[in-house]
Amino acid sequence: MEIEKLKKNLLTQVTHDSQWIQEAKWREENATWLDLSFAIALKILDWLKQNGITQAELAKKLDYTPQYVNKIVKGSENLTLETICKIEKVLGTKLIEIPSFEIKLAYKSTKVPQNHHNFKKNIISFETTKQVYRQDFEEINNKKYLQQTAA
Repeated sequence: MEIEKLKKNLLTQVTHDSQWIQEAKWREENATWLDLSFAIALKILDWLKQNGITQAELAKKLDYTPQYVNKIVKGSENLTLETICKIEKVLGTKLIEIPSFEIKLAYKSTKVPQNHHNFKKNIISFETTKQVYRQDFEEINNKKYLQQTAA
């Protein structure tokens, strides 16, 4: 009987160790979003503290269950963009920011059409804060340029 008990304890320990290793691997594989989720959780908790609002009150404002808000503030919930935006709207603050960026493209042309308003002498600059796929942009402009020069 004693041996059976020892076997059972040993098996339980091995299973526990195996689960710990699997959980550690999962945390390592998901470290990027877990870090972001944790940072968001800290911002939310800080906002709640500064504004004297409980998690339950926040849950009511968000129309979420208190259990779900608790998961969020633990920093272990994989939040969707929709959820992040909803929380930002209710809190009136940014939880994450995507830096705006500029893409500057310069084209040099040896032959500039006189009637084409997009060309200014030999260089054209295009600035935008929205993402532009360079290849698509270049293909479109090259087609327009070729059509205009052919006319």
